Amino acid sequence: MAEKNTEKTNKKASHRSKLSQNLRFKEETRSKLAAIVESSEDAIIGKTLDGIITSWNSAAERIYGYTSKEAVGRSISILTPPHPPDEILGILKKIKHGDRIDNYETVRLRKDGKQIDVSLTISPIRDAAGKIIGASTIARNITKQKKIDKILKESEHALRERVKELTCLYSLAKLIERPGISLEEILEGIVELLPPAWLYPEIAAARIILNGYTYSTRNFREAGQHQTANIVINEEQRGVVEVVYLEKKPELDEGPFLREERSLIEAIAREVALIVERKQTDEDKEKLQDQLRHADRLATIGQLSAGIAHELNEPIGSILGFAQLMKKYPELSEKAMQDIEKITKASLHAREVVKKLMLFARQMPPYKTRVNLNRVIEEGLYFLESRCAKEGIKVVRSLSPNLPEIIADQAQMTQVLVNIVVNAIQAMPGGGKLAIRTNASNRFISLTVEDTGVGMSEKVVRQIFLPFFTTKDVGQGTGLGLPVVHGIVTSHSGSISVDSKVGRGTKFEIQLPIAEPGSEKEKA
Repeated sequence: MAEKNTEKTNKKASHRSKLSQNLRFKEETRSKLAAIVESSEDAIIGKTLDGIITSWNSAAERIYGYTSKEAVGRSISILTPPHPPDEILGILKKIKHGDRIDNYETVRLRKDGKQIDVSLTISPIRDAAGKIIGASTIARNITKQKKIDKILKESEHALRERVKELTCLYSLAKLIERPGISLEEILEGIVELLPPAWLYPEIAAARIILNGYTYSTRNFREAGQHQTANIVINEEQRGVVEVVYLEKKPELDEGPFLREERSLIEAIAREVALIVERKQTDEDKEKLQDQLRHADRLATIGQLSAGIAHELNEPIGSILGFAQLMKKYPELSEKAMQDIEKITKASLHAREVVKKLMLFARQMPPYKTRVNLNRVIEEGLYFLESRCAKEGIKVVRSLSPNLPEIIADQAQMTQVLVNIVVNAIQAMPGGGKLAIRTNASNRFISLTVEDTGVGMSEKVVRQIFLPFFTTKDVGQGTGLGLPVVHGIVTSHSGSISVDSKVGRGTKFEIQLPIAEPGSEKEKA
């Protein structure tokens, strides 16, 4: 009996020892877990299924600003911003169903009112029987990481945009360098380069307006969201570069456009202005070269004409002299007299042509004196107005009053006017308007003769001052009228210019130097 009691006592002692060991192990485990929870860099929060906070570690205090004493017993909603209001309820509903939520990124509210970005892992808490009695939340503050990610994303985006812009500028440089490319082709190429360089290329369209002409992408249409830059050449606005979005986009730096896109479109506008200036410079250079070549041809032809005139003068004079002597013989028949008259007329015509050649070559000295150009015009038109009326041409004078005098050969000035007016009359076979104007500046007076006739092509304009060049039918012109006009004007230290368009008419403008005070007359 005593042995049985001893055995029972030993068993009880052993059981108590095991229980004590289990309690110590659990206590040690609990202490270790508590230490792990307290030392964690992440906030670890326990809460009931109703959202009441039951535990709150040190990291939670650092992240959210509430002490454990302030947080435990309160609703987890103290950490949530006003929006969205149903987020906590949705999370607790999933926990009640036994679901686990991993790496859920959201926004939480600190005690001081600041919002922070957090990543949450939420797990259900079960009792010994497996029943869900609450939830455990591990929250990591990812605010700094979010900012870094945002900066990296913005930098990557900005880099992509810069690459697009540089690609646009590089493609523009290659386009300009293409040999023989026209300004129109360059502008058409530029508008195609613009949309891919903008933030939303799939809905972007572009156009360039320059000097009243429009160059645009095929999908261009007027839209509310657009970005423009003026094309300014020599301090004068000549056009505009424009990019539009065909769909509404959110606001950025300048409407839906980036600040860098403003810099790009202005750079494109400046480049277009430079291209136009270079093209104009090239065209002016070509015109000057044409003028030099033209002047050289005129000088060469002038020398040739002078030689020919001198060579022809003597035989023409001999022919006229012998013809006049022959006319004195009374024995000549009527038929012979008629033939001699034809010879005389032909010789006189030939002598007139020689005179014009010599005048063109400046071999005939003009007799210059003080001349009022308005008076020359009135006297010259006296003989031509009846012909104009007969041809259905209205003559409009606009002569500047008190026009300063010039030093000129009056007969030659009359010849200049008559030649130009006769050409104008012949250019208006169906009638029209002939305007004659005079004006004065500080140093020059100008004579403008403008008609509404058939006009001339650029090719014809380039040749009208060449001797023997004519667009008239055989027998209707010698091709010396305008070359003589050119010779007279240049011999008076003046200049003559022509502006003509086929179907619109022709305008001649002559500039001559004003006579200096005290100068009377000279023989040049």
